[in-house]
Amino acid sequence: MWRKNVGPVDRAMRLTGGALVLILGVVVLDGLQGRVVGLVVSVLGVWFMFTGAVGRCPLYALLGISTLRGERTADDTIRAEDLMSTRGGGRTRAA
Repeated sequence: MWRKNVGPVDRAMRLTGGALVLILGVVVLDGLQGRVVGLVVSVLGVWFMFTGAVGRCPLYALLGISTLRGERTADDTIRAEDLMSTRGGGRTRAA
């Protein structure tokens, strides 16, 4: 099971934007009439609404991104450890 990786502001933007994209695909681009462009845009809107509703985005998980505050991904921890090892463990040298 995926961990939540979509923060509250991101979720609100996904829900609102997804609804607008869904309306654009169905009404403006004639998704109900079976036009391919309208259907593709409608599916994209549903995808944004779904990821906003559940708070999880597979693409974010794949890329190691999290918009939740205070959340750290495994990639962030690895980078921090690598940084510490290249700087001598974070210790300063005496002159």
